[in-house]
Amino acid sequence: MDDSTLKEEIRGKTVLIVLGILILLGVVAEQYPNLKADQNFLQLQAQLESTENRIMVERRRYNEVAQNFNTMTAPAVPLWSRRTLF
Repeated sequence: MDDSTLKEEIRGKTVLIVLGILILLGVVAEQYPNLKADQNFLQLQAQLESTENRIMVERRRYNEVAQNFNTMTAPAVPLWSRRTLF
């Protein structure tokens, strides 16, 4: 095998390797919008979960305050009037 044949063989293999890398990069680039969309969706899910948790906590606090208020104001109305009104 002479020097020029060896160089052509190395050049041919190098071209194949570079083409393989470019093809892989193309696949990754094509999948990038999907990957980014998936990440955005996961972020949205996390934000929604956080919002739902905050709403649940505030609803629980509101119900406790309303229950305490109802308990405090209930004895102010005589029992006989509550029976006739409701």
